[in-house]
Amino acid sequence: MATYPKPFVTVEEYLTQEATALERHEYLQGEVFAMAGGSPDHSIINTNTLSELNRQLRGRSCRTFDSNQAVRTSPGGLYTYPDAAVACAPRQFEGLILLNPVLLVEVLSPNTEAYDRGRKFELYREIPSFQEYLLIAQDRPSVDRYWRDREDRNLWMLYTYRNLAEVIICASIGVELALSELYRDVSFLDRSPA
Repeated sequence: MATYPKPFVTVEEYLTQEATALERHEYLQGEVFAMAGGSPDHSIINTNTLSELNRQLRGRSCRTFDSNQAVRTSPGGLYTYPDAAVACAPRQFEGLILLNPVLLVEVLSPNTEAYDRGRKFELYREIPSFQEYLLIAQDRPSVDRYWRDREDRNLWMLYTYRNLAEVIICASIGVELALSELYRDVSFLDRSPA
């Protein structure tokens, strides 16, 4: 069976196509990838997270963006749509693309978890303003919080939260997120062991 090389897509072509696309796509080094949708629990967790971030950032210089806001890691690098992003004033855009997020959030799914933890995180770290990363599991209470060391910008620290009574302190934006609020109304909490 013959394989055909994928055509190289320029950033300009991607941005033009994305402006009128019905679905969202990720761009990386000349390749375009369709982004998958999420489960009901994914949506609930993301909505809860955005609600908490919005509530606590009200009246401050930082703004929360949902998964409709594209973020760029570096010129010609990754263009993608994190589940949530927070950027503080002065916010920087290239057209409609956010350039300076401080905090990024991904709600993990079985199809994207390895990518979100690996290559995507590696690419996110190219963003100079990026200071914190939350990876939220949807099948169990578990949130990994990564934060950039103030002294060594190449050093990232990790803490995992697994107890619904715990509170995540997002130091980069001065917000406290209770796990119980992030997982409010998520169906796995009602499941009994088989």
